[in-house]
Amino acid sequence: MIEKLIPLHTHCEQHGISLRQLAILVLLEKQPSTPSKLASALSLTGAAMTGQIDALTAKGYLETQPDPKDRRQKWASPTPAAHTLLNGAHALCSQAAA
Repeated sequence: MIEKLIPLHTHCEQHGISLRQLAILVLLEKQPSTPSKLASALSLTGAAMTGQIDALTAKGYLETQPDPKDRRQKWASPTPAAHTLLNGAHALCSQAAA
């Protein structure tokens, strides 16, 4: 079973991200979210999630926007580059499942 993850891990490495960062992008694929909700979903601390979001933003895979109702809060959403990366990851998962 674990051998089916190797192509996905390689795909992540080629794009300079970790599997954890891929999981963040997958969670954001359908709708933007806040770092606190993402941290809760992945059992990470807020500080750890902030670091992951900062790294993905620096690599061009995420963008953040302030919450119009609460300027202390940010919303994260994937960029077009992230959607391209995710399309490749989904294709690899489909191949592994076949």
